[in-house]
Amino acid sequence: KIVDSDTQPAVSLQPKIKKLLAVFGLPALPPLSRVAKPELKLAGFRIDPVTFTPSRMEYFNAMSVQFLDDPEQNQIPVKFEGVDSEI
Repeated sequence: KIVDSDTQPAVSLQPKIKKLLAVFGLPALPPLSRVAKPELKLAGFRIDPVTFTPSRMEYFNAMSVQFLDDPEQNQIPVKFEGVDSEI
């Protein structure tokens, strides 16, 4: 269970007004299906042959926003329609 627990979330502060905080959930480990996918190796880069993008990219598994002036510090989850669990 310790190995599979999520890591600390990544946060991003709204650049100019600084009233909104975005919180991104990061998985502790990539799923086995992602690690087992075939990849091309070219000059030290590992490339996904289907999408031609780096095969070892980080991704988020959750996203929420929080208003900094909210006294209760409620986080509002963000849902994306038509997207799998990886953002």
